Amino acid sequence: MKAQRTNPALKDFCFEHPIIYYGLVDSLRRAPESYTDLRYYGHHVFRFRAKDDKERFVKFRLVPADGHPESGLLDFDDQRIVWRRERLPDEFRPQTYLRTEFAERLKKKPINYTLQLQLHEWEENDPYEIFNPVRVWDPDTHPWIDLAHVQITTLLPQDITERMIFNLGTQPESLGLVEPKSIYDHSSVPYLKAKVNPFMSKLQPINPPNPEPPLKLERHKYTLEIHTGRTKGSGTDSTITVILIGAWARTPPIKLDQAFMNNFEAGHVDILDIEAVDVGEVQAMTLSTDSFGVKSDWYVDSIFVVDRQRGRRQEFPVYRWITDRTDSITLRSGRASLMAHDTPVLRGLRELELEKRRERYQWAHDQKGFPAHLAAKTLNDLPRDNKVAQSLKARDLRNASKNGIPLRVKFNSAFRRWEKFDDCENLCKVALGEENVREFATDIWRTDFEFGRQILNECHPSTITRCRMIPPNFPVQDDTLRPQLERGMNLKQEATSGRLYMMDCSLLDGLSLRKPEHQDEENEFHPTAPMALFYVNGKKEFVPIAIQLYPQVGRLMPSGRIMFDDKPGPENPIWTPMDSDFDWILAKMYLRSADAQIHQLVSNSLTQLVMEPFAVSTYRNLSAAHPVYKLLVPHVRKVFAHSLVVKEHVIGEGSILDDISPYDADGRKELIKRYYANFKFKMLNFPTMLAEKGLDDKEALPGYYYRDDGLMIWEAISKYVGDILKLFYDDTVALRDDLEIQNWIRDVKQQGLQWEDESDKGLPDGVRTIRELADIVTSVIFTCSAHYAGHNAAQQDVYSLVPNSPMNMRRAPPKRKPRKGETEMEDIMEALPDRQASCKQLNMAIALSNLGIEEEEDGGCLGHFSDRYFTEDRAQVILGEFQQNLQQIGETIRRRNEALDVPYTHLLPEKLPKAFRV
Repeated sequence: MKAQRTNPALKDFCFEHPIIYYGLVDSLRRAPESYTDLRYYGHHVFRFRAKDDKERFVKFRLVPADGHPESGLLDFDDQRIVWRRERLPDEFRPQTYLRTEFAERLKKKPINYTLQLQLHEWEENDPYEIFNPVRVWDPDTHPWIDLAHVQITTLLPQDITERMIFNLGTQPESLGLVEPKSIYDHSSVPYLKAKVNPFMSKLQPINPPNPEPPLKLERHKYTLEIHTGRTKGSGTDSTITVILIGAWARTPPIKLDQAFMNNFEAGHVDILDIEAVDVGEVQAMTLSTDSFGVKSDWYVDSIFVVDRQRGRRQEFPVYRWITDRTDSITLRSGRASLMAHDTPVLRGLRELELEKRRERYQWAHDQKGFPAHLAAKTLNDLPRDNKVAQSLKARDLRNASKNGIPLRVKFNSAFRRWEKFDDCENLCKVALGEENVREFATDIWRTDFEFGRQILNECHPSTITRCRMIPPNFPVQDDTLRPQLERGMNLKQEATSGRLYMMDCSLLDGLSLRKPEHQDEENEFHPTAPMALFYVNGKKEFVPIAIQLYPQVGRLMPSGRIMFDDKPGPENPIWTPMDSDFDWILAKMYLRSADAQIHQLVSNSLTQLVMEPFAVSTYRNLSAAHPVYKLLVPHVRKVFAHSLVVKEHVIGEGSILDDISPYDADGRKELIKRYYANFKFKMLNFPTMLAEKGLDDKEALPGYYYRDDGLMIWEAISKYVGDILKLFYDDTVALRDDLEIQNWIRDVKQQGLQWEDESDKGLPDGVRTIRELADIVTSVIFTCSAHYAGHNAAQQDVYSLVPNSPMNMRRAPPKRKPRKGETEMEDIMEALPDRQASCKQLNMAIALSNLGIEEEEDGGCLGHFSDRYFTEDRAQVILGEFQQNLQQIGETIRRRNEALDVPYTHLLPEKLPKAFRV
């Protein structure tokens, strides 16, 4: 240490230790042109152990990536007086000229280096002097090997660079310090540093770190326009700190606090003027809060930054919560981009953003037979950005389960059976209000035409499939149905013509039932697993013509084939309109009861659970700047909360279905597992689903308005998504090279949908074309909006009149066909669920029919986004075209509805939510 203080002392030290002299000649430079010309060598030699477990040692150095010559090398005269360190007499540049030159060079472009290493294999006769960092290892036997490309993009403030100093003792398993044998060993200095560092790091520095950059930079004036969220609780009393990040520098932390001003209140816009170092074009910013005050959490909609000297105004979409002073968030300007198009600064921020997200959004694989989900067990466990102010659906379902009977409805006994149909009708009218009860619900629900119309166009419009041939386990005869087949054809011919359709509920067979509260006949449950045949008659009406309530049991033949009888079994008849009116009504009620289970648990619950892997992967793999993230996040942000509500209040034990469904929680979960085992993602692609199920022929199946309107909505979404993607992908090469999108789809498939086994769910390993990506994104958006509305908006209409679609039946269906006149209206009323279960069914239907479009937090229908994720003018034009297309679709639907007795309004664009309601 003494030798470093004066030139004579250093001279004496060099004569005493010649190796030091040679080290100074190698390491010192006289007035180099630039820091970027220099080579930087590590101060220490480290132990290195590779996978082969051989003992090696390693040195590191950093060299210019382009290999240009080094400036400032000592000439012969300087080498003779290496201990003379004063400036040359003709040197008039400021002492900080190298820093200034480095900063100016960084303004123009990033500075690139190559990190290299040199390896030495230990031998027994090696001198200990090899650990001297000044001693040169022979480059012929110890070649320098390229290890990494290092790119410097940003000039950091001094306080940040000081925090980047690390403890030499904190290294990966493959690296380590060389343990010294005495204090005179070359490795003793790093060894002591590693021991002392943990203690020294706890001490407060005498001089606090300087938050300014390491050289004087120009000052600029900026204006920040901060939009705090509008919902209740969005404002904060905390002190907010911002750091502006530019192309080549960043500001020190700036506190945004105006004296005697109540800033950052909900719904307010705060305009703040600040002065800070010139960072060039502002590309990103960091926001943090001190988490103090009564209201510490802060929800920000967006921030605008105005560089007043350059005349630039940039928008930064936020739409996030800032909650913890230890977890600041970094925002990018609103322009969407792919990683390949980012500047080095933004690329680094992008990688850090995803690293943080992967820590917060982790997969959970704890429900066998189900899609994977986010690792969160309750709503409180969700990340703050995915929580909801109040779980409205959970509240409504919880109230439906607890309250049972609406307060306006009074009965002598809440548990009494229904005695006459008028009581059911009155419950519906009193609970909903007579003005809200649709005419068909109470007047014509018994007719086959109304039954078929509801199957096609009410709350479960995806339940049917075209019947191309009569299945062997549904042994209906031509003679039996001849009166219904109006065109004089047999069943095979009608099937070929596309006029026969099947509803198959046979997967309900064998599910575990819930235990009745009272072990008597009245409280037993009698679910069925029916199959039904529908027919498009000469009037183009879609009507049921045959119902079998239980699957036929086949016989296993020696050949391994299963054979079925060609006639219905003696205790499992096939019911038709030729049976008595009340027998046929009962058969249809059993069919609707079975279909209701599949509707609630499969077409609703399972389909919604399938969306969760897409949501998890979106947050884990797509930066907030990625166009697909911007397309999807308004639709999937609340998927996690919705899934938790569904699992607790619909599927799980203690849910509302415990009171109104015949199946217990295990039975409900088993039904979902049975359907998910055969799930294919293409069934969420609306046109593909229609084609696969044979429902796409408008002439063969007229009056299917869910199909007609759904296709228009699909095409509008598909065009919107495709046009947005074309802004960012020039060709398929750019798509295939997009690591974020390839990781996204791979994560959905491997960790989300197929985590449990290798069963193919129909997703590709990678996205190959822009059209393929557009179809996947469109499928997610359509499922969260149009599918959700098409399967929920009509629940109140369908389920509120309990005989129209009872969720369970309290009387076993007859095993033989009664004589005509034997079944009466009293038998139908006895088969219905009791009054309390019926009221809970009605309450559930009301809760699930509310799609939440008018609620403040979720407000806005499909195509209308309160969150402005895309800020580009071209993207806004595309969004405007999308909104215009939806408006035209609405006008088309309304014109058609004018000619309908029962207008189909469930897919009117202004009634479509953009996401699941929670």
